[in-house]
Amino acid sequence: MGIPGTLSTRISASTPARFGIALLAALLAVLMARAMNAMADGSSPYLAAIAAVAFSAWFCGTGPAIASLALSLLTVDYWFIPPTRSLRIMHTVDWANFLAFLSTAVVIVAIGEANLRERKRLQIAAGALEEKVRERSRLRMRLQRFRSK
Repeated sequence: MGIPGTLSTRISASTPARFGIALLAALLAVLMARAMNAMADGSSPYLAAIAAVAFSAWFCGTGPAIASLALSLLTVDYWFIPPTRSLRIMHTVDWANFLAFLSTAVVIVAIGEANLRERKRLQIAAGALEEKVRERSRLRMRLQRFRSK
C-alpha cells in the first residue's frame, strides 16, 4: 500500500494516538486559518478545517474524525465568527457557512467510514486468498511427490 498504508497502520495501532493526531490536525488547521486570515482578510477558516476533518477521517477513523470536526467547529466559531471569542453566531450568512461546513464534514466522515470498512473487507479477502494460495502450493507439492514415486 505504500506510504499511506504504512502511515495509516502506524496511526491505527493506538486509539489515543489516533485521537491525538486528529485533534492536532484540527489545531494546525485553525493556526493555518489564522495565518490565512491575516494575509487575506476574510478568507474562510472552514477551508483549512475541512482538510483536517478529511485527514482525520482517512487516517484516524470515525471517532477521531468526529472529534476533529467538533474541535474545528468550536474553534472556528470562537476565533473567527463575529462576535469573536464567543460561541454565539449572530448573522444568517455565518449560520449558513457553519451548516455548510458541518454537512460537508459529515459527508467526508461518512465516506471515510465507508472507506475504512472497505479496506477491512479487502484485508479479510486478501487473507483468505493467501490461505488458498498456500493450500494450492501444499497440494502441488503433494502431487509432485506422488508423481515422483
